[in-house]
Amino acid sequence: MMPTENARLGLEDGVAETDGKLARAYRQVNTTAAQIDERNPAFARIPADRPRQALIVTLEPFPNANLPHVDLPVPDIPTTVVGT
Repeated sequence: MMPTENARLGLEDGVAETDGKLARAYRQVNTTAAQIDERNPAFARIPADRPRQALIVTLEPFPNANLPHVDLPVPDIPTTVVGT
C-alpha cells in the first residue's frame, strides 16, 4: 500500500484512509493466523505449534503505523508494519 495524497499532506481524511488500509492488512493477518490454527489444508505445510509473527510491508514508510490505533483491529499474533 502507498499513502494517499491526503495522508502525505497530513489531512484528517488521510488518517482515515491510512487506517482503512492498515485495518485490511490486520484483518488479513488475523484471517490467515486463524486458518493456520484451524489446520486449513491450504496452510498444511505451516506448523501450527510454533510461534508466528506477521510482517506488513508497505511501499512507502508510514512513520506512525506501529503506534496503537483505536480504530484498527487488534492482531492475533505479534505484527509489525515496515516500509520499503
